[in-house]
Amino acid sequence: MKPALRLQSKFLSSRKLRPLRALLSSERAQSLVELSLLAPILLILVIGVVEMGRYASLSIQVGNAARAGAQFGAESLAYAADTTGIQCAVQNESLNTAPACPSSNPLGLTVSFPGPPSGTTTVCGCDNGGTISAMATCTSACSNHMVVSVKVTASGTFNPLFSYASPLFGYLTIHSITVSSTATERVAQ
Repeated sequence: MKPALRLQSKFLSSRKLRPLRALLSSERAQSLVELSLLAPILLILVIGVVEMGRYASLSIQVGNAARAGAQFGAESLAYAADTTGIQCAVQNESLNTAPACPSSNPLGLTVSFPGPPSGTTTVCGCDNGGTISAMATCTSACSNHMVVSVKVTASGTFNPLFSYASPLFGYLTIHSITVSSTATERVAQ
């Protein structure tokens, strides 16, 4: 036997290293190594799922708030022109308690009215046998029945829990994302 092999075999067979050799050859050590390699990947996946869930939740709440504002305005022509009432309905949709408008807005929702003349809540059209053609203004003449709709856009801001950087595509840092939803309802006349 060569001297280097004798020295190595004496070193590995010493009494002090037998527990270490047994641990390294056991399946427990293999499981520990596998867990330490997979734990960061699993953690990133869990964080991604949580962030996607938070984004989806905010998106649903913003959509519901826009529909609540449009439904408030669809009650009558007077309500369709009541921008303060529509904003209050949007803000109250995000509350879990009794309505307290306009002092409480937990989601930080903003409301805009993208009507044809910018800033108006109503959109008008002319009903021609089931086909509604858009009108420039609600004061235009219509040969048949005029259809008035209220259009409301609600927006909220999604702030991620972590700032993400991608080393593959340069640094793509996400600070916040604006989520918006537009709802249109026909006004009862």
